[in-house]
Amino acid sequence: MSSRITPPGADNDSTSRRRWTLVLAGLVLVVVVVGAILLLVNRDDQPEATPPPSQPTDTTSTSTPTEQPSATTSGPQTCDLPAGSQTIPSTPIHGANWDLVNRYAVPSAEKFGPQITDPDSLRRCFAHSPVGSVFAAYNFFAAMSPPDDPTGAKTFPILRRIMTTGPDLDSYIQLLKNMDDTGSGGGGVQLVGFKVLDATTDRVTMLLAAEANGGYASSTWTLVWQGDDWKVVAPQPGEKAGDPYTTLQDLTGFVPWRGA
Repeated sequence: MSSRITPPGADNDSTSRRRWTLVLAGLVLVVVVVGAILLLVNRDDQPEATPPPSQPTDTTSTSTPTEQPSATTSGPQTCDLPAGSQTIPSTPIHGANWDLVNRYAVPSAEKFGPQITDPDSLRRCFAHSPVGSVFAAYNFFAAMSPPDDPTGAKTFPILRRIMTTGPDLDSYIQLLKNMDDTGSGGGGVQLVGFKVLDATTDRVTMLLAAEANGGYASSTWTLVWQGDDWKVVAPQPGEKAGDPYTTLQDLTGFVPWRGA
């Protein structure tokens, strides 16, 4: 059961209004998705709920996350993983190892990627398959929030490598440059599941579920195959990256998949 968030009507409580202002600001910035999720799961106007039921976990695909080194590029310099099966994943993906990138647990596997890790810790080159797109989405979600980056010096080059190229991306980066405090680390939030909504050979739309402080929220992402790798579709002018965001009571309907 989920509910689409909408700004409350006339609300005379200054704290609640301030929280909604921050939520809406967070929706504009892909790099503060974390803030939007944290605020969603801690909204004052949400009734106190019992702890969500425990979800099944994929013990065979989860290992203790390790901090990802960032000094040198690793792996081959070309993206040439076999595409593999085009089956849409509907159960936890087996065989994943988990690393910490920007404090997120993100997956890797020899046949799904990432095949290359850049000096700035960007992990890229994923399999041309629905499963490969899920691996890419988890890794790109983490890559969008480098810590201690108020000017965007780390963020903007990463966005240009993981988002679709074109005027929409240029416009989006210019929007970010005009806003304060671009970079935001991901402490306190972890991705815990996914749901593929639609998939073709070269385009996949999915929901990513995140957990923070015992609550859940989801964001929406579309990835397309461009330049021998998956890319996040850059938002068009007036659109919000990751929108629509939805609060979740539990992970019903999602494939539970997490590394932390």
